[in-house]
Amino acid sequence: MPAFVLKRGPVSDRALGALMSDPRVEVIVAKDTRTNWAAAAQRAALVLVISNEDPLSTLLYAITAGITIPLVIAMPRRFANRKRDVIGAGAAACVTMPIAKADVSRMVKLFTKPATGLQVDGKLHLVLDPIGRVLRMHAKSVQLSQREFAVLHCLIGRSGRPVSATDVLATVWGDQPGRVQSREILDVYIFNLRKKLKRLGLPNAIRTVRSYGYVLEAPDATVEL
Repeated sequence: MPAFVLKRGPVSDRALGALMSDPRVEVIVAKDTRTNWAAAAQRAALVLVISNEDPLSTLLYAITAGITIPLVIAMPRRFANRKRDVIGAGAAACVTMPIAKADVSRMVKLFTKPATGLQVDGKLHLVLDPIGRVLRMHAKSVQLSQREFAVLHCLIGRSGRPVSATDVLATVWGDQPGRVQSREILDVYIFNLRKKLKRLGLPNAIRTVRSYGYVLEAPDATVEL
């Protein structure tokens, strides 16, 4: 099975250990300086990102590049205590370097797992998990209700551009024919989302655009309609 290995920064080939010699895996190695690496990676059965940097930063780098197949993060042993955080943020697995035979066997089992469908806002470093309806930022996370998730999903999908209240209402409540939802109920969900974003350290991430709607943006960002 093909596995795409992305090396971030100066990483020794010895760190790949048993992976390179395992007959079950066809290994394709690239560096992050390759501009089309993400497109090539999507054709593999698994992506392994190997780096000496902080593993959460490494995971975010891969997700924001658009990778949707199982992601494995390889990290130095000094970061071993962060495995749970990295997996909680969306990685399929974490291994320490050098990679051992047991690590390769774990990765082979991931080849048949479906994509997670994570949605990411790269500017705010937010990871939206549709399975558990969980919003994560680094090691912190908050649980969202079904409607809160749908509203935030709508805002993230605009990539920092304003969304009209009408569009949000139609997207989130459009599955209920004959029921007209008011702007007031949307304001309630926005209020709750702001409280939860504040718990992640983003108190001003959702801005009201007067007489129009809302925008999810990084601090001090400027947007145009």
